[in-house]
Amino acid sequence: MEAAEELVATAFILPVLSQVRNDPFKSDLFDGGRAEAAFGQQLDVIFANNIARAADFGISEKLVGQAANATQQPEELNVLG
Repeated sequence: MEAAEELVATAFILPVLSQVRNDPFKSDLFDGGRAEAAFGQQLDVIFANNIARAADFGISEKLVGQAANATQQPEELNVLG
């Protein structure tokens, strides 16, 4: 489940956060300066992981279910074959 949540964070949430951070219309009021430029990507990764764990997207559960089905299929094939 942890690996599925990490995949959701990396594939779906992190690109959105990166896009927001690189928005050309962002305000200087919320500019983090050099610290944000240096550590913004790391903060996005932490936010993405926390969002993936806290939010119920349902994608993680589907991935875990697909992985469980994939591990069971070869055994079924051996029984049939």
